[in-house]
Amino acid sequence: MIFDLLQDRQGFLWFATKDGLNRYDGYSFQVFQNNPFDPYSISDNEVQALMEDHLGRIWVGTVNNGLNVLDPQTGKFYHLNNLSTQSILCLAQTTDGAVWAGTSKSVHRIRIPDSFPFGSPSLEAIAQVDAFYWDINTTNAQPPYNRTVDLLGTTDGKLWVSTYLQIGIFDSSSGLFQTVHKNPPPHKNEYLISLLQQAPDGSVWVGQAGQLLRFHGTNNARFQLPEPSVFPLTHLAFDASGNVFISTRKQIFKLNATQSYTPEAARFELIYRFAEEGILGSTKLLMDRSGLLWIGTNGYGLRKFNPGNHRFHHYLSGKSPRRIVTDVQGRIWVWQAGGQFRKLLETENQLGTPLFVDDRVLQHDCIQASDGALWVLCESKLKGQGEGLLVRLNSQTLRKEASFSIPFSVRMFSRMCEDKD
Repeated sequence: MIFDLLQDRQGFLWFATKDGLNRYDGYSFQVFQNNPFDPYSISDNEVQALMEDHLGRIWVGTVNNGLNVLDPQTGKFYHLNNLSTQSILCLAQTTDGAVWAGTSKSVHRIRIPDSFPFGSPSLEAIAQVDAFYWDINTTNAQPPYNRTVDLLGTTDGKLWVSTYLQIGIFDSSSGLFQTVHKNPPPHKNEYLISLLQQAPDGSVWVGQAGQLLRFHGTNNARFQLPEPSVFPLTHLAFDASGNVFISTRKQIFKLNATQSYTPEAARFELIYRFAEEGILGSTKLLMDRSGLLWIGTNGYGLRKFNPGNHRFHHYLSGKSPRRIVTDVQGRIWVWQAGGQFRKLLETENQLGTPLFVDDRVLQHDCIQASDGALWVLCESKLKGQGEGLLVRLNSQTLRKEASFSIPFSVRMFSRMCEDKD
């Protein structure tokens, strides 16, 4: 069961699971679990939230025993004891260095020194912890009030916060929350879960059941997903180009960056689907720096998906085309052994009719001129010296309009081009 995923600055991948914290180095896994005889071990095996701070320390939020900070230099975990009674749901860091932890009761701001205490695994004496409440100013409020769903520290220094009831920005100077979006009333006591991500262009995206919200300055937009989700969690991940990947438990969609500015331009591509039978599905996504998409599942381990593999559509498997020519009509002409250009039938994945038929010549090159005419450079079979023939075709009808003898040899690798005149 994978709750969260992280890639640190060294390239290690971290996975928060129901039975320990996993680190993957590309070859093998190292699992960190609680050891009751080691005070510097992780405090709880059920790990729910991960974050790397600006110094490279790994912050680990657990379900049953609070917050841990892993020093990657020593491999020791340090514990924040005064949060040990609260389940840590999400973590974020803002540009001022503060770390934020979201729980079912409040949002906590945590500041710790750059160096750890000597001789003690406890951070309680040196940590400054402040609690903030959005809906009701008390730690005793029952859900949905004050329940933090997700946190996001953006590049402009803001802290975005989502709860069951709303989405907004926290002003640390005043200690107040500014509402950006209110969620509709719950349906059958099921509240919308709003999960936050920032795109490379600075816009903030929110994944909700069946839809995405995009906030960019004063420009807000709502994107309807093409299929309903059987689970109310919609996770997002962005690659370096701004393409967004969306997980809805059973489906994973891709939305190209060029189509992500307005809902009218959006075209969602289904890139992966889990089997409909059974409960197997995704929980959270991570796009690593090499462009691989990592998919956590709900108890069935980890999936690795390479989006780059799916950029290519393969045709004519096992064949070796020598020349490929496209014309303005959108047709694709392919030369293969046999001496003719033939039209590629993409849906059938095979070659169709020849560009033209003349048993007296071998076709070696083809271009479309600026006036639209198709020109074919041919080798004559009838003349021993291999003199050539230049044939002009009407691009609409493919009828031969003219032919011109070439007084020198045309061979397999002869080529032609049209100049600016």
